[in-house]
Amino acid sequence: MENKKQITEIQKICLIGEKNCGKSTLVHKFLTGKFEELRATIGGFAQRKIPFGSIEVEIQIWDTYDQERFGKLAPMYYRGARAILVVFDITKYDTFLKADQWLKDSIENNSNPHIILIGNKSDLEFERKVETTEAEEYAKKVNAIYFETSSKNGQNVKEIFIEAAKFTLIDLEKNPEKVKMKDNEEMELKIYDPKIEKKSCCF
Repeated sequence: MENKKQITEIQKICLIGEKNCGKSTLVHKFLTGKFEELRATIGGFAQRKIPFGSIEVEIQIWDTYDQERFGKLAPMYYRGARAILVVFDITKYDTFLKADQWLKDSIENNSNPHIILIGNKSDLEFERKVETTEAEEYAKKVNAIYFETSSKNGQNVKEIFIEAAKFTLIDLEKNPEKVKMKDNEEMELKIYDPKIEKKSCCF
């Protein structure tokens, strides 16, 4: 008899960072597998289910509104987010410096989000202005996980969203009341093993 999948209620994932860092392009690449340089985003979200063994985590990815409108909407945007993905462009040092303010704003409006710091456009290595070691040190300082990504060649694009979804499993094991499921059936929680999950997360 086939085991029924346990599906979480929607888990909100927010992408933030300076404009032209490639946030929308990362989402588009993740959803479609295609690389397209998109116009500035006016805001929106997309949903995807990510399987982890007997559990499917349904994520809702929120992309940032344009800079002028976003400030007023920030509290609503961050509220209830399971994870915050802070994106900067490795070829523009100022976007890395401003990532700190984006992070502070997100924490002000969401007391305890999980954080992933993302250095995007890693395919432009010869134009790099932010060294990997510097970004890693900052990520460690703010208790974040660091990835370098490229929408052009696909480097770590799936991985950042899988990692964001894994936070739901971690919270589920620590405190099941924090994560609601779409049905009320009892479920057996297995200890999370990154090595096993990495092999099982396929699309």
